[in-house]
Amino acid sequence: VSVLYWERRAASMTLPVVFVALVFLSSVSVGAWQFRLAGGSSVYGRLEARRSASMPWGTVCASAFYSPVAQAACRSLGLSANNAEYHRAPPALRGSASQPIAISVIERCPGDNARLQDCDLRDTGGCSHADDIILCCASSASKEF
Repeated sequence: VSVLYWERRAASMTLPVVFVALVFLSSVSVGAWQFRLAGGSSVYGRLEARRSASMPWGTVCASAFYSPVAQAACRSLGLSANNAEYHRAPPALRGSASQPIAISVIERCPGDNARLQDCDLRDTGGCSHADDIILCCASSASKEF
């Protein structure tokens, strides 16, 4: 981006002065990821993700998961994170062979109230549907595992 303005140097002369500002835009759209639970209920199912509404839904890999990430996933879905649990999906709940794996790495989730959108999410290609996640965001009295 360039900005041009005139600066008075002397009583009878004006010279153009140019300032150049560099603008860096991030290629990551914050909050663009969408998440849902599939193949279960409103609080239990295979965790699926997509980068935008124009992308197909893909699965999330178990190797990327641990308890704080499960809590972040429940928060991303607008559900309680207090008793979040996750497991590898049994064969009946795994994604189909034609379904992409959307996320295989989840890193740098900031703070105790993070959502998945706040984390570094990517697919490195190191997973199969045998690693798909089932997530439960229910209270302990209504767990479906």
